[in-house]
Amino acid sequence: MIIFVKDHINPLREEYLPMKKYILLLIALCPLQGYAQKQLDDNLNSLVRSVLELRKTDVKSQRRAQEQLTASFAIWNPMVETGDLKDGECAYGEVEGFQLNRLMHQIASSQKRVITHGDMRVGTDARFDYTLCERSVKAGCTVSFPLKGREGRQCFVIVPYSDKGSFICAALSVDDDEPVAFEPSDNGILIGWIDNPQLTGEQTVTLFIYGKQNQAFAILNHNSRK
Repeated sequence: MIIFVKDHINPLREEYLPMKKYILLLIALCPLQGYAQKQLDDNLNSLVRSVLELRKTDVKSQRRAQEQLTASFAIWNPMVETGDLKDGECAYGEVEGFQLNRLMHQIASSQKRVITHGDMRVGTDARFDYTLCERSVKAGCTVSFPLKGREGRQCFVIVPYSDKGSFICAALSVDDDEPVAFEPSDNGILIGWIDNPQLTGEQTVTLFIYGKQNQAFAILNHNSRK
């Protein structure tokens, strides 16, 4: 299931009313205030801190982020299964961002790791429980990322590039279930949980992102497999 809204669509036209209803539902699901009650595990928390370093443009912070991601390379892989650029995403260079994907591939190349092999994707590779990537969304658009290979309890973290306001909303659904909103936390990040140890890799976990303005963001996932 892929749902998106292009920014030139007139939401009052009859054929777009179901899509408009979904967008309004996603906005309504996003809480206005409050903080996530559950705690991230240490590895995921460390990866989030590395991404937050990339918000800073000074050389020292950029080098620190690279060193941290290199040191933790044994536990993570790029989330390549999010696929190619989607309708509703910003074109390359259209919005400022972390440059996270470029940095991860530099690290992977330096460590001589093959990112993909044939049809193998990160979500089904049992060697790595943590995946991350950088994507973007245009103002007024919804972008969705259907993901397979998630097993057991899941935690997703969204880190917007800007920390100056709440510019995106996020929600998760499993197969055709109703989407569940992410919870806001410190530093402008959003956290989403799937507390289901029975989740199988054949089910589809869909991540929905709605943009209030053009925004780059990082996606991080702990695929617990239990």
